[in-house]
Amino acid sequence: MMGAKYQELLDNIEAYYYFPLAIAKDSEVADATLQVRVKPAAGSVDQAGGLAFGIRNINNYFVLRVNALEDNFILFEYVNNKRLTRATVHKEIKKDQWYLIAVEFSGNTLKGYLDDELVMEYTAERPLAGYVGLWTKADSVTYFDKLTIEEVGKKRVIDF
Repeated sequence: MMGAKYQELLDNIEAYYYFPLAIAKDSEVADATLQVRVKPAAGSVDQAGGLAFGIRNINNYFVLRVNALEDNFILFEYVNNKRLTRATVHKEIKKDQWYLIAVEFSGNTLKGYLDDELVMEYTAERPLAGYVGLWTKADSVTYFDKLTIEEVGKKRVIDF
């Protein structure tokens, strides 16, 4: 475990405000079902990873993610690079275990699933159309597998 002074240093330099984002090539969708398998493996500050969607640009998108240090499943929205929590569900999330994160969206509404269980519903202020990607936070070491993008009549699976 890290000490209080180390955490204070990280807070002061905002080290944990680093959010790596990988955007899948040719992944722009409007109404779709997305899913990816995620395995949090390590990290002192965070052990998080998730699915990014509705990506308009690097500063405006949504993320549905798990965190093994916080035991939660959260929907974030980034608006002009400011992270806003839109919905939170307490779930036990274990390090070194695979989780299936899925989101189904149409227009402004979404349903978020964890391991095939519907755990949240949300209506956004804007359409959720955009690009799709993968997201982590701070010093998280997270594994991803089988990103699936499914639109009516079209399914793509991206293996890593």
